[in-house]
Amino acid sequence: MNSIPPDWDFEVRALRAAAEQAGIQGSIRPSDVGVELESADELITRLKAANSLRDELTQRRSRRRRLVLIASSVAAAGVLVTGVIQPWGSTPVQAATPAVLDYQFAAADTISIAPGKSPANALQRLSDAAQNLRTPSKTIGTQYVLTDNWYANSDTETERAALIPQITETWLTPDGSRRLVERRGQPIAPDGRGLAADGPWNEQPATADEAEPAGFFDADLAASLPTDPDALRNELMELADCLETDPGTSRSFCLYRQILMLHEIYVVSPQLDAAIWEMLRDEQGFRLLGKVKDRAGRVGVGISIIDDASPEFRQVLIADPKTGRLLGSEQILIAPVEGNVLEAPAIMSFTAILESKYID
Repeated sequence: MNSIPPDWDFEVRALRAAAEQAGIQGSIRPSDVGVELESADELITRLKAANSLRDELTQRRSRRRRLVLIASSVAAAGVLVTGVIQPWGSTPVQAATPAVLDYQFAAADTISIAPGKSPANALQRLSDAAQNLRTPSKTIGTQYVLTDNWYANSDTETERAALIPQITETWLTPDGSRRLVERRGQPIAPDGRGLAADGPWNEQPATADEAEPAGFFDADLAASLPTDPDALRNELMELADCLETDPGTSRSFCLYRQILMLHEIYVVSPQLDAAIWEMLRDEQGFRLLGKVKDRAGRVGVGISIIDDASPEFRQVLIADPKTGRLLGSEQILIAPVEGNVLEAPAIMSFTAILESKYID
C-alpha cells in the first residue's frame, strides 16, 4: 500500500484557522498576560549572584564532602542486603548473628524495652576522663585506623540471615589520600566476644584494596574541629547537612552518625573526645545502658539512642570509662522490619575500634 505524504502547508493553515476561531492571537506580548520580564541588566546581575552563591557553597562544603563520602562501615549499618556474594571463596559466613551483649541496665533479653537511665553523669565522667588523658599524641603523619566489623545480610528468598565478618584497615596520609584494605574476619565465641585486640592482620587474605587520590579527604578535619561543645555541635551538623534539624532524636542521631564517621576515618584527639561527650549531654534521646564488656573483652560503658524516625533499631556507643575513648558501636534490631528475616532482638551490625594512631 502506497502512503500519501501529508500536506504540511495545508495542516499549518488549518491549525491557524482553528486558533483564530478560538480567539487565540497570532502573537502574545508578556504584558498581555500579566508577565513582566526582567531586563538584560537585571538578568546578568541575577546570574552573577547565583554563581557567587554556588561558589561559596562549594567552598563551604568541600571539607564536608571529604568527611562523609567514604564511611563504608557506617553506610553499611542498618542496610539489609539481599543475595550477597561471599567475597572470600568457599569460606562460610556465620549462620546467625552474634549474641546481644548484656549491659548493666539492659540485659540481652530486655534490650528492646529497657529504658536505661539518664546519661548526664556518665557522659560528664567520660568527658573528664578524656580531658585528663595525658598520653602524648602525635598529630602529624599518617592516620591509621583498624576496626573489626560485622554486618547482617538478609536473603529473603531463603529466609536466612548471615553476618559478614570484616577487618578494615585505613591509612589516611597528610595529603588527603587514603588506602583501605578489607580482610576476612575470624569467628567469635558464642557469647559474642573473642575479637583479637591485636594480631598479624596482613596474614589474612584481602577481600578489597582501594585507594582514594590526594585531596579526596581533608586530613586535618578532625584536628581542626572546635573543642567547645556548642561550636562542635554546629560544625558537625553543618558537615552532615542537618544544621536546620530541631532538637530531638533525629538531631541526636545525626550527631551519632558523625561521631562514628570521625572515629572510623580519623585519629580523634582526647580533647575532641572530651568535647563530644560533653556535647551529647545536651542532646535528647540518649540513654545510659551502663557497664558492658565489648566484643574484644574490654570494659566499656554503653550510651544508646533510638531515633524516632527508625524506632526498630537501637544504636549504641561503647566508650572506655578510664580514657573516654570510643571503643565501638552496635546496631540492634529491637522490633520487626518488613523484609528482614531476623527476629528481634538481634545484632544488625557492630564495629570495634581496635587501633587508632598516627604512624610514620
